[in-house]
Amino acid sequence: MRFWLMLFGLMGLSLNTTAQTGGLRFLTLGTGPSQLASGESFVAGAPGAMRLFANPALNALAYGSELDISHGYWIGEATNSAVAFTASGAGGRFGLGVRASGVGGIEARQTPGPAAGDLVVDYLALTAGYARTLAGIGVGVNAHYLFEQVADRRATGLALDAGLAAAVLDGRLRLGAALRNSGSMDADGAQASPVPSELRFGADADLFSFTVAGSGEIPLLVGISGDFISPNDASAYTAMGLRLSVADVIDLRGGWQSGDTVRPLSGGIDIRYGRWRFGYAVVPFESGFGTTHTLGAGIRF
Repeated sequence: MRFWLMLFGLMGLSLNTTAQTGGLRFLTLGTGPSQLASGESFVAGAPGAMRLFANPALNALAYGSELDISHGYWIGEATNSAVAFTASGAGGRFGLGVRASGVGGIEARQTPGPAAGDLVVDYLALTAGYARTLAGIGVGVNAHYLFEQVADRRATGLALDAGLAAAVLDGRLRLGAALRNSGSMDADGAQASPVPSELRFGADADLFSFTVAGSGEIPLLVGISGDFISPNDASAYTAMGLRLSVADVIDLRGGWQSGDTVRPLSGGIDIRYGRWRFGYAVVPFESGFGTTHTLGAGIRF
């Protein structure tokens, strides 16, 4: 039972300071392989429909319709899953998304002997977003409906995101800022998890390109991303990402986070095939709590 209590305490945490608590911490994590593999430096350049969760303003700078799904798993049947859809509409772009986090397989026991059943630990966020460009700058807002259930305790709440985004230098440099998860939970007692709001500023840049000889000339592009994050309940920290794009088909990604964290490093790969994109991210923990693996896929219509 002690193992499960420790796991529940860690599940969904961004784990940058010991002051950060609450199962809704999954709202601050990167969503999908690309964001996780880049050290969660995503506020200026998150790709695919999952950009909806990173910074709603990024959707204003996109085009077409996109659908992304991802599923991440950890030890002890802990999972994080997400679906996002973005499309153009009258006067701007719209987005819809679902994120879910939970732990399964926990036996509920009050006394020695047979288990009384399974302990339910589930968190859910339903998101609707709108974005558009104003004077060449992307602006966007998200509204989240939040739900949590831990055993027989349930709570619901609302939260909002607001963001700005811009692309300069012929699109080679992308800038972003967002206030994320500003809201609260409503419960019968003082048992609801706090909503972990944060303020992010960041940049995503294409540094330089070159070619290598193979069966033909293979173009390579090196890029970097960085976020400064100020949570409402902990010390500020930074996140950095490095990527190598190979022939605009494969992206190799690595990431790093500063601060008091037990998961400072991350890595992964994105593969594009026509309208499709596939990704994988791995985030090892230094505390003996294993490694998270996240798979994702997306399509542009």
